[in-house]
Amino acid sequence: MNIKEILNETNITVSVGLNDLKEFAKDIIQQTKREMKDLVVAENTETYISRQRASEMLEVDPSTLWRWAKQDYLVPVSVGGKKRYRMSDINNRLLNR
Repeated sequence: MNIKEILNETNITVSVGLNDLKEFAKDIIQQTKREMKDLVVAENTETYISRQRASEMLEVDPSTLWRWAKQDYLVPVSVGGKKRYRMSDINNRLLNR
């Protein structure tokens, strides 16, 4: 039985050797590194959404998106000849409400 399995048990008193504790710490560090790497990759991957989806997410009329573009508040980008909104820009607007 390893430390991870023991953590799932209840009402147990445990005596842990230094080597087991060191192995547990290494495992926790590796797991955290993997999770952080996944977060960084996800953050650096930009996605683009349609005007319709942007207006639904922001709960505004598409004409509001047009006005915001004119005011440089939320400007779409051209992707394949179509206007799309960066998901990061949408998230920023949602967070700054």
